[in-house]
Amino acid sequence: MSLERVRTQLGKFGLAKPNDEMAVAVQPILPYYLFSDSIGETFLIARADDVSQRLNEISYHMGRLTPEQFWSGSWLDKAPRYRGFDELWESLAAEPFTVSVSVPKTTERLCIGRAKKLNRDFWLFESESGEYGLVPERETRRWHME
Repeated sequence: MSLERVRTQLGKFGLAKPNDEMAVAVQPILPYYLFSDSIGETFLIARADDVSQRLNEISYHMGRLTPEQFWSGSWLDKAPRYRGFDELWESLAAEPFTVSVSVPKTTERLCIGRAKKLNRDFWLFESESGEYGLVPERETRRWHME
């Protein structure tokens, strides 16, 4: 299912209303879809194939999907789902790289965290303070990884 089809399905279920703080936005970070609310406080991450299959099944059976059901992830049945990047980090089998950056005007490096390759376009990054985020590949050029 394409990204546009997922957005269409969300609209059909009334989950993508404009100017609604609980409206669902979707971003592909293949092989996952990242769902978030419009204020960026609520996240749901699931495999794109699982999302497509379940949305098709719900739609085919003329089912409904409330915001509460959507954000709980119950509509995904037994498919893996993650409430944030920390849960996704723990599920990834890849070994993390230690990330450091060069300190200007010295030969020293400063450790800034750890990273796991998510796909060809994104790295999942865990900072030294324990915060997680997505980093586009092009922004990692200054990283030194061990």
